[in-house]
Amino acid sequence: MGKFSIPKLGFLLLCCLAALTEATYVKYKDPKQPLGVRIKDLMRRMTLAEKIGQMTQIERTVATPDAMKNYFIGSVLSGGGSVPAQKATPETWIEMVNTMQKASLSTRLGIPMIYGIDAVHGHNNVYKATIFPHNIGLGVTRQVLYLEAKMIIELFLYQLFKVLHFALNLVDEMLSNGDFFPCRDPNLVKRIGEATALEVRATGIPYVFAPCIEVCRDPRWGRCYESYSEDHKIVQMMTEIITGLQGGLPVNSKKGVPFVARNKVAACAKHYVGDGGTTKGINENNTVISWNGLLGIHMPAYFNSIAKGVATIMTSYSSWNGKKMHANHDLVTDFLKNKLKFRGFVISDWQGLDRITSPPHANYSYSVEAGVGAGIDMVSPYNFTEFIDDLTYQVKNNIIPMSRIDDAVKRILRVKFVMGLFENPMADNSLVNQLLNRNIGSWQGKL
Repeated sequence: MGKFSIPKLGFLLLCCLAALTEATYVKYKDPKQPLGVRIKDLMRRMTLAEKIGQMTQIERTVATPDAMKNYFIGSVLSGGGSVPAQKATPETWIEMVNTMQKASLSTRLGIPMIYGIDAVHGHNNVYKATIFPHNIGLGVTRQVLYLEAKMIIELFLYQLFKVLHFALNLVDEMLSNGDFFPCRDPNLVKRIGEATALEVRATGIPYVFAPCIEVCRDPRWGRCYESYSEDHKIVQMMTEIITGLQGGLPVNSKKGVPFVARNKVAACAKHYVGDGGTTKGINENNTVISWNGLLGIHMPAYFNSIAKGVATIMTSYSSWNGKKMHANHDLVTDFLKNKLKFRGFVISDWQGLDRITSPPHANYSYSVEAGVGAGIDMVSPYNFTEFIDDLTYQVKNNIIPMSRIDDAVKRILRVKFVMGLFENPMADNSLVNQLLNRNIGSWQGKL
């Protein structure tokens, strides 16, 4: 029997160590790699089942560890009022989120899930959270500043320049146009966003379905309180809340690419688009308006949101000129993604695909084809296994092209990487005191 010399044995050991190192190192787990490299490396490793799992968002009540692992679920949400326990503490929320996250991390590729919750006027589903005014209240706060400015100007001009009556008319005109004394306070909603982000993070949650940026054009609409104003200019200014929620966009950021700072939350501009302009204010109804009208009234706040790096956009239950927004390829893919260069992901509203048909869920296979085909990247279904089965069948039978799946998954992974979820997937208790021990008065100076 031949014998190995010590140099040869050493060389073999080095080769084994090198092979082991190469086998364990993967680019997508390396935060030093460019974002595009990480996304590409991860996607080439993913099966169809893993990709469709990333496109699926399920309600927390069905998000068992087995469901998370077996279906590679990409996201979990708390529906309205859905909580782990009555008067649940931040620690209880964190434990719930981490249990789901551990299941996601135990899968073959260890892709973290993202947990989302409504936080449209503070962390309103959570016990002891700060509740801020609804958007309709925040939208009118700037009027006080306008009135004070106008009173001072009028008094001054009346006393000193009575003969310059035209000046008052000029002031009135400039005030009504929003061109004089920009005393609106979008910085207020930014600070509210900052406070909300801290309290949401205190419960271990990194994603909020906020802000609502609809433009309410008919006060009969039952959700008019979610709108900052009937004036799109005011709604545009109030998108500054996104900066509070996500953090300020770095200088020289690429247009449309999402950004979420450390200990901030991913935001979701909603509901795209025109849900505040439905006929007679009927909820989830039809918005009848020209293309120019849609662009001029209901679309502008989305321009601002994308410019601020908003991570996600949620489609509306409503229709535009008879076409359901959840099935509107022209507005979701051609305009939002291609024209406006939005690089985050588009998410459905809860059971949004079901409501493409009337009655809802009448032809779910068609709804899946229409919704995913329109450009919706992440879907919130009631029966998630039905959605996964239908979408899998349609991809395997070339009804929905694989390129559409890859586009969706790329966008979802982009947001997760930008959020730092791969580096810090687990929630911790470091921010618990932001909720439990906070004093409403302590926000003075911040708000």
